Amino acid sequence: MYNKSEFQRNNFETVTEFIQSYPLAFVYVTNTSTVHTQTVTSLLPILIRPNQKLLTHLARRNPLVEALKKNGGLLTLHFFGPQRYISPQIYQNSNNVPTWN
Repeated sequence: MYNKSEFQRNNFETVTEFIQSYPLAFVYVTNTSTVHTQTVTSLLPILIRPNQKLLTHLARRNPLVEALKKNGGLLTLHFFGPQRYISPQIYQNSNNVPTWN
């Protein structure tokens, strides 16, 4: 995934604080074969331990478990920051639609 330099956060303390504040993440696992590429995702809470290891829980039947086994455990985590529902009622123009920011 392309990540512009102004959005990159390489400071471990900053990343740790962000994960602690917003622990919900999409977990993406992509398996590539000569025939097709398959991506499996799950929305999971992720905890960060003092030893810098990440911790989550997966049910054995979650398709992500098998996908992780197939690709050697490689994955991508997408953490969400602050977010809100934006009602059209807050705008002066009544023609606006609701959105999520």
